[in-house]
Amino acid sequence: MDETNAGKEQEQLKYSNSNMYVEELYEDINVESRNMDRKNFGVNTDDEKHCEFQNITVHDNTLQKYTSYDRQDDIIAVSVPANDTQQSKLHKKKCDDNSDAENSPTRFYNDPEDSVTVCINTEYGVLLELYLVPKKFNIMDLKIILVKDTGISHEDLILRYNGEDVNSDTSLVTIAEENKLLSLTVLLGNAEDSLNIKLGCREVVLSSGIVIKIIGKKFAVTKDTYSLENVLLVNKKNEGKTDVENIHIKWLPYGHHKPFLGGYRNIVTNCRYHNASSQTKPIPRKTPQAVKTSRDTQTYKMRHFGNITVNHMSTQFPKPGFFVSNCQNRVKTPGLYETADEYLARVLTKVRRMLRSHK
Repeated sequence: MDETNAGKEQEQLKYSNSNMYVEELYEDINVESRNMDRKNFGVNTDDEKHCEFQNITVHDNTLQKYTSYDRQDDIIAVSVPANDTQQSKLHKKKCDDNSDAENSPTRFYNDPEDSVTVCINTEYGVLLELYLVPKKFNIMDLKIILVKDTGISHEDLILRYNGEDVNSDTSLVTIAEENKLLSLTVLLGNAEDSLNIKLGCREVVLSSGIVIKIIGKKFAVTKDTYSLENVLLVNKKNEGKTDVENIHIKWLPYGHHKPFLGGYRNIVTNCRYHNASSQTKPIPRKTPQAVKTSRDTQTYKMRHFGNITVNHMSTQFPKPGFFVSNCQNRVKTPGLYETADEYLARVLTKVRRMLRSHK
């Protein structure tokens, strides 16, 4: 009996010393207490499931993680109680995700002052804009970014600057403009690779952790058949995760004219009128033979114009074949023209008369 008690005390001492190397991650997780008030203590032990977790253990109803990797050999298996809640399982999964994030390189954006913006124009009507590209990069580094984004072989990517091929060891800052803008043209060895140059916004993470922001835009449809189709990347958030969806877009061919969508034809003048105003060109105004001036804005009695016609629903005028009665129209004539000095003198005269009558 004394030997068993001594063994238990030694095991408890060893277990308490191991707690010095643990760090609490989530103190708010409460695991239900075991069935200690029942006489049958084998209920919990029979329902236990044994599984191995890397660097994870459950102790004192708290999820904990070892900070010292030298003591990992002390843990062989971790027992999960049968009454373990679903919330604790979610936190265990979260810890596994955090461990994977620690192994990945640290992502960071380059300083805008030490960066250049690269605009790459393609012969298929797609424009790629690369932001926050380090200015110390050369053309070969730029090709690596394009290969990682499009998947096209670097041998099929030919970059040109001002119509001439650029060497791979040429630095970006040497050919960039004063506003740190660099315009290049890319030629593809295989025309089918144009579908790999996708539209939309995305980010490319290099092995060093530098994040390059890329935006693909469609600016024109050329006569080439490969210019009639593109792929658009759309980011969708689903339950906290961002999923990328590819949408195939087909453009109207080069030189395509919008068809006539409906309207009516005047049987007298044989003129066609479209239903949509955007389909018709505006009527060119006739140039007046003589310059006309108006004094309406200088006449004080005509500051506030009223409705000349009583037909408020539209402005109707008589035309051949269409009669509009004007018997109820009010005729308005503009007053005599007076300058600003004459108007001010007339107002002052009225004010003096009012003051005299008031006294």
